[in-house]
Amino acid sequence: PLLITGKSGVGKTMIAKLIHQLSDRRHFPFADLNCGAITASLIESELFGHESGAFTGASHKGKKGLFEIADKGTLFLDEIGEIPLPSQAKFLKFLESMELMRVGGVKPIKINTRIIVATNRNLEQMVEERTFRSDLYFRLNVVPLEIPALSERKEEIVPLAAFFLNQFNKKFKTCKILSKQAQNLICEYAFPGNVRELENLIKRLITMTEGDIIEAEHLPSIFSRKNILRTDSIKKENYKETINTFELKTINELIKKYGSQRKAAKMMGISQSTLSRKLKNLLPPLIVH
Repeated sequence: PLLITGKSGVGKTMIAKLIHQLSDRRHFPFADLNCGAITASLIESELFGHESGAFTGASHKGKKGLFEIADKGTLFLDEIGEIPLPSQAKFLKFLESMELMRVGGVKPIKINTRIIVATNRNLEQMVEERTFRSDLYFRLNVVPLEIPALSERKEEIVPLAAFFLNQFNKKFKTCKILSKQAQNLICEYAFPGNVRELENLIKRLITMTEGDIIEAEHLPSIFSRKNILRTDSIKKENYKETINTFELKTINELIKKYGSQRKAAKMMGISQSTLSRKLKNLLPPLIVH
């Protein structure tokens, strides 16, 4: 297994996909799961699959789990620290034998898949606190890979921006580029939200900018030289608030431009319900007197 560590948004998923694409397994499936986005009661079914009637609501045909789906390919498990202890034991057993048993099944299934896991948590500390199994940690920590914050690898900002430009130009059927001045301003910014913040910025610029050249004046006000200097002095605890404000402003601008949440969600490549949840999480709570 490969263990990728780093702060939220540094690009762990991107690294996992790149490793898969550059490997001999690239012609086979790449499957991924955010372990923090699924309930403890369902995580084993998602990973190991289940047989017909294994539990209430189970498919009558049974279902392959992600280990089976990624057979001969790669399975990427993000936020591995969120897996509950009982499931950790089952995961460890699978890593040791590379055999699984579907939920409700009796027949072992041999699997050949590369396992990549990632976390932004301190697993060593979790081991000390007994919230993460030590034997599983040592099993996963064979090949550790720490991804530094984007602010510590400034030389990657322009290539990453070009990658996202190409990606979103294809998606939105546009042909936009960043001017040199815009590139310089982007490189001066601290990017507290790391690669994810850069990706969201490029998506916003692609969808909101008229014309094919994205100039410095098209960048959000936080990218002005005055604000960049101020951003460098922002305390770390304020980073999340800054990112949330930026994301909320972007969403509101898209809704205003396209006239509805449904159309804005389509341009963002997400469902309307996902956009509604985002807005609910980003909006400040109402204060009742």
